[in-house]
Amino acid sequence: MPESWVESTGEDLKQTISAAMSQDSSSHTTNDILGEVESKGFGSPAGASPAPSKTLDFGVKSASVEPTTPTTPFVPSAKDEALDYNQFVMDTLLWTNRVRSAFYLLVGSALIVLVDYMMSAGVPLLTVICQLTLLQMSLNFVRSAVSPSLQERATWLDSAWTAVAISRIAAIVKTIAAVHDRHLSASSPHKHLIIAGSLWVLSMFTSIVQTSTLVLSVYIGAFFVPLLYTTYRKAIDPVVKRVRPSQGQV
Repeated sequence: MPESWVESTGEDLKQTISAAMSQDSSSHTTNDILGEVESKGFGSPAGASPAPSKTLDFGVKSASVEPTTPTTPFVPSAKDEALDYNQFVMDTLLWTNRVRSAFYLLVGSALIVLVDYMMSAGVPLLTVICQLTLLQMSLNFVRSAVSPSLQERATWLDSAWTAVAISRIAAIVKTIAAVHDRHLSASSPHKHLIIAGSLWVLSMFTSIVQTSTLVLSVYIGAFFVPLLYTTYRKAIDPVVKRVRPSQGQV
């Protein structure tokens, strides 16, 4: 192979490499690049990462919004502050909401029977409270031994049941206050005398009938007498009009 051909080929390669390097946008030459590599070394830290590319925005906010915690269905809303408690009592006694009326009937009757049993058995109230507290403490001990994480969440202060109990107690107190203002505030002298006479007869009747039996009978009767009257009102009203004189003859 002639030496002239080798030399010409080498010259062509050099020219080709030079032309390619000149077309590069970088201003560094081959010797400069090699010098930088030798000075920095292959183990040097990498340069700054390029700026992140823009992402598409479809109108969804990146900031996370905490979802609202759903309230317990039993907890009254803000509009219930203007609730007519007289209407609430009448709806309960007339079984407009059968589930609610049955709940109050069963719970109230069970509570009356329980109190009567405690009083007849001679069990002090403080003893019952202490025993119930010991039972609850035993439950907490077993639950903490089986599942500590569950025991940490089983608190009373921020539970939904506590909020429900507070709202129900407040509703009961408001109901009692509304009943007092409507029937016991002497707004109508005629009604006031009727209620006073009924209370006096009731106080005399308690000396004959056991108090717990009387209370239970009155409580259960309150759930059925108004319902029976509204059901058979057309047959009852004519009888009442014949027995009681009309308002114009009084």
